[in-house]
Amino acid sequence: MWDGTDTWLVKRDTAGSMTTTNMGPTTGEPGSLSVFGSSIFLGTTTGAYRVLADGTIANTIATSASTGSPFVASTGTVANPNPSPRAYVVTDSGLVTCCNAFNGTINTEFGGTGTVDLGIIVGSGKKVSGNLFAYNNRIYIGGMDNKVYSLDSLTGSGAGPGGSKVFFDAGAGFSIVGSVAIDPCCKGSIVFGSTDNSVYQVNLANPADYLATDFGSPFRTTPAIDRTSQTVHIGADGGFIYRLPSY
Repeated sequence: MWDGTDTWLVKRDTAGSMTTTNMGPTTGEPGSLSVFGSSIFLGTTTGAYRVLADGTIANTIATSASTGSPFVASTGTVANPNPSPRAYVVTDSGLVTCCNAFNGTINTEFGGTGTVDLGIIVGSGKKVSGNLFAYNNRIYIGGMDNKVYSLDSLTGSGAGPGGSKVFFDAGAGFSIVGSVAIDPCCKGSIVFGSTDNSVYQVNLANPADYLATDFGSPFRTTPAIDRTSQTVHIGADGGFIYRLPSY
């Protein structure tokens, strides 16, 4: 949490006891975090960090604003295994960095240097607003240019059609402000809302196969997937929560 000057790490154990640690002003205002074992991956307005349970900064993963939540992926699949669990960070400027989730070491196998530039072009401001998501050895990220980007989680190469970093283009002039979500039901799709008033459900196996539903109000939130009922729920600017069947 942020008190206007310092970042505080607040922990609650299984017995309900809470402890707080002042990390000082160095890390800037925190965004979201992810936990892996004894490591905490924290995105902030000044960068992204691997933090130990006592609040000590063990590694600096990124040195520019990274207000989205870091994502820790598993060891992958038999067909495309990762040698160790990996943590991924996307900066607000559209740089994706991969590190070893155990010790925070930058993984240079990813893109050759450990960092891949998505190449997002916008007029000004953030290039990425939401969180990245890893699924089946692919990384998916919504851009403020209204495109969904996809990378191979092992190599960092483009995983969109024809090896492009762009997986799906929802059209110019609008933005994906929230995060993308994966809906494994039915065909299996990536779901997101856009400021163009539509919710998109894009087939993961074939992005040319998609459904766009216009609700007449911009979306800046992240969809929630109910696997039991096979439905998608998402809130719009107009104050309504919409429910759609999985695609």
